[in-house]
Amino acid sequence: MLDPKYKDLVVAPSPLSSGTGFTFIVGQFFRLGEEKGWEYLKALDKNVRFYTPSGIAPTRMVAAGEFLIAVTFAHDALKAISAGYPITLIHPVGVSWDIGSVSLIKNGPNPDGGKKFIDWVLGRDPIQLIVDLNFEGSLRSDVSLPMGAMPIEKLDLVDYKLDWAAQNRQRLLKQFGDLFKK
Repeated sequence: MLDPKYKDLVVAPSPLSSGTGFTFIVGQFFRLGEEKGWEYLKALDKNVRFYTPSGIAPTRMVAAGEFLIAVTFAHDALKAISAGYPITLIHPVGVSWDIGSVSLIKNGPNPDGGKKFIDWVLGRDPIQLIVDLNFEGSLRSDVSLPMGAMPIEKLDLVDYKLDWAAQNRQRLLKQFGDLFKK
């Protein structure tokens, strides 16, 4: 994505407003180290036409033929591919990731009901439904992946440190905002 031939052909989500964008930039720091990660993002910025406020927007813009390359989550690309758009999904080496979750609210009004819901939603059938509707992968071995999805064990994932990302979020977002004004 750093090749000058891609100048103005890349669209990416802004980490200032998009979790997808934040996951992407933090992934570069986990992949390369923070100093080299910023160098990579500066080089990539030369090819990025602009940063979108949402994570799915880049996929939609590539699907519409407005851009050649989108920085996005795989499940967003898989949705577009399943709808017939001529998109190719590429998982780079050291790809960043996120994981969906469900939580029980501390001191909530119905902890027993909440626990039962969590047990239900983490079952095979509800997870398969989530996969089928949203094209996301699953860590459950008894759930079928969406068409075109790569099994997690075949991906080269970064060692994503959620605590570090959370602790450094505001600093990284400020630095990104100061550096990239598109």
